[in-house]
Amino acid sequence: MVTTRENVVHLLRGRGEHDQAMVATCMLPTQVDTERDAALLHHFGVEEGALSDHLR
Repeated sequence: MVTTRENVVHLLRGRGEHDQAMVATCMLPTQVDTERDAALLHHFGVEEGALSDHLR
């Protein structure tokens, strides 16, 4: 799945993880591919399923 960095940051902020959201803003590419960027997403505790649910 491909999404934007802002969607990931929004998910983190929604969880109250504001510090992690700030770091994600610096570390994640503008377009996030959940397969290619799986290690980075794992670093932030974001799973593809949670991201997919968040986007609905």
